[in-house]
Amino acid sequence: VGIVVTDEEVEEAVDAVLAAKKGELLKRRYDFPLGLLLGSVMVQRMRWADGKKVKDCLEKRLISLLGPQTDEDRAKKSGKKRKEEKEKGKENKEKEGANGEKKQATVGDIKTAFFPKPTANKLNPKNLLERHLKITAGRVQTRFPPEPNGYLHIGHAKSMNLNFGYARAADGVCYLRFDDTNPEAEKQEYIESVLDNVNWLGHKPWKITYSSDYFEELYKFGVQLIQQGDAYADHQTAEEMSEYREKKMNSP
Repeated sequence: VGIVVTDEEVEEAVDAVLAAKKGELLKRRYDFPLGLLLGSVMVQRMRWADGKKVKDCLEKRLISLLGPQTDEDRAKKSGKKRKEEKEKGKENKEKEGANGEKKQATVGDIKTAFFPKPTANKLNPKNLLERHLKITAGRVQTRFPPEPNGYLHIGHAKSMNLNFGYARAADGVCYLRFDDTNPEAEKQEYIESVLDNVNWLGHKPWKITYSSDYFEELYKFGVQLIQQGDAYADHQTAEEMSEYREKKMNSP
């Protein structure tokens, strides 16, 4: 989308997160989960930054703050890993039925396993979250968005189970949204095949929509982003784009 994140901005974002977590970091040292720090950095504008660059900067700053890992740090990590493996084994054992067979996870298991409640989503600014909750009334809304340019495969079944299953487990709704953005490759027979497969697997869409129904609206959003200075139209050829990407050069 034309957003460039400089090294200085990455460093500022990393420093701000480490400053906010300094007390806990000094207490827990390298036992503090690196993933939580990365997640705190990679929000808002930083979501467009190079993840590897952010991680490298974060690790260098941690060494500057805490010094190199000590034998005590490594022993603490090793003990924590053994404890996690023991708890995981206990959890797997509890899932085994009386006859020794493992129980199959259900869609209800994912209700709280991975996703926060809509009201607890902290990744969006407060004003956008409030607008979202006002429109959805706090209801979970998911979508299964296949492109009708071929027949579905096993990967689509997994996506269906996640999107329809999570919505059902959370008392929400799931759209079946056909991503029909390439008319040269799409056919009505593929649309009918998708509908048959969704029905065969026991899923019921709340609504069936098509991306093509929103082309005019999407075009207006694109114009708005350009006018705001948040996007641009790139007129390079495919070869030029590839060259600029390899050389990590900004588009002219």
